[in-house]
Amino acid sequence: MQSYYDTVVLAIAVLAVRWSFETVAVAWKFGSVSHGLRISMVWFLAAVPIGFSLMVFRLIQSLYRDVGDFMAGRPVFEGTKLFD
Repeated sequence: MQSYYDTVVLAIAVLAVRWSFETVAVAWKFGSVSHGLRISMVWFLAAVPIGFSLMVFRLIQSLYRDVGDFMAGRPVFEGTKLFD
């Protein structure tokens, strides 16, 4: 079941990366700057695609592990208990 959730979140993260790159491209094209510091808004807006790209990378790692466990006949990793 965990792999199902991973694939759903992966699809949402890929969409978020795609749409956030568009926002960064518009800020780059028009040279948007912050109001107080006059720093390019690209630096601030780039945090979103970078963060979601890291999520995509981690979800691909998780799915790769789950598929490997499934193919080897091992139980799929479901996490460890946080509290006893």
